[in-house]
Amino acid sequence: MEPEPIGNYRTFDQNQTPPAQQLQGQQFQQQPQFQQQPQFQQQPQFQQQPQFQQNPYQQIPMGAPDTKATLALVLSILGLLGSFVYGFGICFAIPSLILANGALAITNQYPNHPDAGSAKAAKVISWIAIIFFVVVILTVVLAGVLYVWASSLAETP
Repeated sequence: MEPEPIGNYRTFDQNQTPPAQQLQGQQFQQQPQFQQQPQFQQQPQFQQQPQFQQNPYQQIPMGAPDTKATLALVLSILGLLGSFVYGFGICFAIPSLILANGALAITNQYPNHPDAGSAKAAKVISWIAIIFFVVVILTVVLAGVLYVWASSLAETP
């Protein structure tokens, strides 16, 4: 019994050999069978580490007190930028440092407080602005002293 063709394709029973395989057997000699490849030892399976599960209610504390960390961060950035203008940024850097220390005191009491990162960043940037202020002031003072010294050398005959 001949199977019915479906579309342009013919179906074959499991016992029938498809035409492509018949052609292959007629035109080409059958390729030699290779020996089975050696089995390698399986690599040792590692145990999975236990997953750390956090309490979802502990991630963002509900009712955590508000901090001024964002204001401290803005002031510290203004202080850093203002330090390039003859140390004008110190007017922003010192209040920013005070606000950042207050915010850090609050965030240290509440683990995973959302403002902890902003408070730390504000403190670091404030200290950088203060150090930069000191360097700028020392440079201006040193430049003034060198100018006076150089001008006094030029006046002497």
